[in-house]
Amino acid sequence: MPRECIVLYFNTHRDNTIWFWSAVAAGGIPAVLSPLSSNEATLVGELQNVNKLFDGPTILTSKQLARPFRQIASIKTVTVEVVATVKVEDRFTMGGIDEAPGFEDELATILFTSGSTGFAKGVEFTHTQLVCSSKLKYNFHQTNSSQTFLSWVSTYT
Repeated sequence: MPRECIVLYFNTHRDNTIWFWSAVAAGGIPAVLSPLSSNEATLVGELQNVNKLFDGPTILTSKQLARPFRQIASIKTVTVEVVATVKVEDRFTMGGIDEAPGFEDELATILFTSGSTGFAKGVEFTHTQLVCSSKLKYNFHQTNSSQTFLSWVSTYT
């Protein structure tokens, strides 16, 4: 659903990247959820926190990782196995930047803190913040247009 947050929960960089950009292409606002706890009591608290932050969110994940989210009735879980079978309409087009004046200050994504001082918090980033962050890293590392770097890291190993 356009301009709605979709919480992504995957355990590989590849899946996070694929589905992050898929959510963007669909007009959504991706929120990349950090790994959940294996401790049952902590897990329930984390799920309740995500539910509260997003007011009954939609979680996009794999069939393999979906089980914990079923503990909270107001969390809607959609698996990529189902999404991958949906036929995309031929008329689907992505609007360009020129078609979205003022997009710079719109919410682009939500990333979660580590949760080291309690439950993870969702941090909102606008398009301008992401571009500025990339420019600062580009300047700091003294890269040029022939070099590519990824400025995200993950807690996944």
